[in-house]
Amino acid sequence: MIYQKKFWKLNEVNNEDIKRVISETGMSELMAMVLVNRGYTQPEIIKKFLYPEFNQLHSPFLLKDMQKAVERIYKEINNKGKIIIYGDYDVDGVTSTSVLYNYLRTCDAQVEYYIPDRFEEGYGLNMNRVQILCNQKPALIITVDNGITAINEIKFINSQGIDVIVTDHHECLSTVPSAF
Repeated sequence: MIYQKKFWKLNEVNNEDIKRVISETGMSELMAMVLVNRGYTQPEIIKKFLYPEFNQLHSPFLLKDMQKAVERIYKEINNKGKIIIYGDYDVDGVTSTSVLYNYLRTCDAQVEYYIPDRFEEGYGLNMNRVQILCNQKPALIITVDNGITAINEIKFINSQGIDVIVTDHHECLSTVPSAF
């Protein structure tokens, strides 16, 4: 087990707000502290935040090239081509890999996933693993939570005749990879 000498430091918040949120919602003190710390102090606003309705969500088609990506994915689903999801080992990487994998399975896609080893391969596309995955002859690789800085790795994947769709929320470099 890895032990770290790091501690959470919470911002100071109004204790009266915390007590009121606890009494009005029945949630734990820690949860109330986190929400109040983020500016959520009214039960109706907290409910909207914790239990959003579909119409509160932004359209995913506001993201650059989303329509193009969706059409490419559905093309591969219909062609029964192999799709590999290249995830990340952290919470948002594993969650997004799982969500995308499960959705594609419901579409009857031929889909596999890969999550790199944090200590052996590190963050992002690892060239050794990319070569192994390319040898499996997928038609499409979709990165989740990584890939926006993987210029050389994506160039290699493209040279193998494989398209790559990058989904990543991390900061871009001045040049982005030539992904699909």
